Amino acid sequence: MKKVKSLYKAAFITFFLLCFSNAQNDDYKEWLQQERLQKKRFEEKGALESDKTSRQNLPKQEIKREETISRSTSPKKVEETPVTDKISDKNTEKQDEANNKVEEKVTRQNQRKTSPYTEISPLYVFVKKTVLNLYEGMDASESNYINILNDGYDALILRIHLIRNAKKSINIQTYILADDETGRFIISELLAAARRGVQVKVLADHFSSFRNTDLIAFLATAHPNFEIKYYRPSAKMADPSDLQEVLDYVVPNKTNQRMHNKLFLVDDFIGITGGRNIQNCYYNFGVGINFRDRDVILIGPLAQEMRDAFDKYWTYKRSINAANLKDVKSRIGKIDMEKCESHFAADEMFSDIIRKATDSNYIIQHFADKMLSPKHVSLVVDKPGKNRKFFFFYGQGEITKAISKVVKNAKNSLIMQSPYLVLDKAAIKMFEKMKKKNPKLRLAVSSNSFGSTDNLIAYSANYKMRFAYIDRAGLEIYEYKPHPDDMLKILPQYPVLERKASEQKKKKPFLCIHAKSFVMDSTIAFVGSYNLAPRSANLNTEIGLLIDDPLVARLLEDDILNDMSPANSWVVAKREVPYTTEKINELFETISMFSPISLWPFSNTSSFELIPGKTPCRPGSPEFYQNYHDIGAFPGAGDEYDEKEIATMILKTINGLASRLL
Repeated sequence: MKKVKSLYKAAFITFFLLCFSNAQNDDYKEWLQQERLQKKRFEEKGALESDKTSRQNLPKQEIKREETISRSTSPKKVEETPVTDKISDKNTEKQDEANNKVEEKVTRQNQRKTSPYTEISPLYVFVKKTVLNLYEGMDASESNYINILNDGYDALILRIHLIRNAKKSINIQTYILADDETGRFIISELLAAARRGVQVKVLADHFSSFRNTDLIAFLATAHPNFEIKYYRPSAKMADPSDLQEVLDYVVPNKTNQRMHNKLFLVDDFIGITGGRNIQNCYYNFGVGINFRDRDVILIGPLAQEMRDAFDKYWTYKRSINAANLKDVKSRIGKIDMEKCESHFAADEMFSDIIRKATDSNYIIQHFADKMLSPKHVSLVVDKPGKNRKFFFFYGQGEITKAISKVVKNAKNSLIMQSPYLVLDKAAIKMFEKMKKKNPKLRLAVSSNSFGSTDNLIAYSANYKMRFAYIDRAGLEIYEYKPHPDDMLKILPQYPVLERKASEQKKKKPFLCIHAKSFVMDSTIAFVGSYNLAPRSANLNTEIGLLIDDPLVARLLEDDILNDMSPANSWVVAKREVPYTTEKINELFETISMFSPISLWPFSNTSSFELIPGKTPCRPGSPEFYQNYHDIGAFPGAGDEYDEKEIATMILKTINGLASRLL
């Protein structure tokens, strides 16, 4: 029976080695095999011994490589020599060759002993570790390594590093594929990977991606190894008319349903998911807005589930090959290929990114040394097309159900972060029940303020509903400042970007939360693409990782709580008004919450800021109004309403008609 189990284990590990051998070079495979053989030898004999044959072949004295080369290349004399001498010479040459091979092998082994990161990407050592974990009988959900990526600049460095080290495949899903410096840079790197034999597939949502038909025609025909598809293109065109797009947008089961997934998968074993798309503002290169975003890199067998999910979207009937788009098809064969190629040339602004992406020490310090082994990780992802309910306004999706099932069990705290806070009735009811069941449960949300938001429509919906969020759902709401105290820590490139903005006569750079995460009871964490909004709940497809591990959860929680701190955020709370006024406002706000329009101009909530020298405290604390002062509904605005404030008030009035689409 033991022999059968041993054979089964051997077959199992061999299967994984074969599956992932293309992702490593020959030296890495040899190294992995030696590790496995040493482990087996240890299990059988109880000790690890060096190979006796190798020890016998080692030269007594160090043989210099130069001497071997000169001996083998020196001209031979045409003198007759005894047969025994000829045999002796041949034996000597063979021995020299054997000695040289052994010497090189020993050198490689010594290098591996001094550092686990050798000759290939430092991150591929974790591939070896996960395979050995599986060999030990660990579950696939417990054999992964992760690292949370908060810094946008490093997030781009990591992506370029992985592209340049890919051996077999690169599969990308993105909601936005922009034709800006970062977009062109990443595409140029992907094309280079395709030309060296890597299979590259890019699936971009059509609604928010670039639509230049000539450039798309170029990408569709640039190389057989490079494929690009668009999810749900309107009228099966890259650049449809505005009228066609509007018509499709309001028709059920048409283009209103979008693919919001973000996935970056290399060699089927290293995956990145989170909030980042492909555009300047996600990687600290935005002249105006820059996103405070978050990704998570995963190395391990769970990446196979990521590949399975990607394949479902890739083969989905509404994922259309770029070459088959009507207006692109008409341009194929008519474009200037060299001109289009030069369009995707990398800008010199990325020279530092390239230098760090190819620096093993940098990759070790910033990524490999920070990899963690969580207790349990699971992938949550919607099916392509989401649910098929009428207009998609209800019914939820796979990820909504999975997240709801987890957060309902919160006992102490649920700390959330989302760029948009637009809760539907189901979400409000869920939080209301949770709070009623456990009044001490802390429900806190980090989101954008009036000054930092990138979506005025979503913010106006939040503005209309936040009394219900506070009074009924029991939420603490913290709104991120456009210029927080941590600005230079989060965006070290700010001085350079500010100078560029001044030269281009644009608004100075500011930060906007785009991270989508939560931490429950300081033990379970989520990082993904899911917003606290009806579109994510019922309409758009989403993806993310649920991570059950206290260390990972605490690290993420500390990061979100830091964003909520008075130095970086304002807090939304009830205004201090007379009791009668409060009840009148409450009545009309409740009515407007369930009506398509809202005409009541007053609100029971406002934004508050910590008074200098006072101690921070949570809303609802007895000392809150002594420590914080009311800074108005639109913090950061001037004495008079500007265009943005007026637009917010108008949208707040009418957005009940469209809040389910946000």
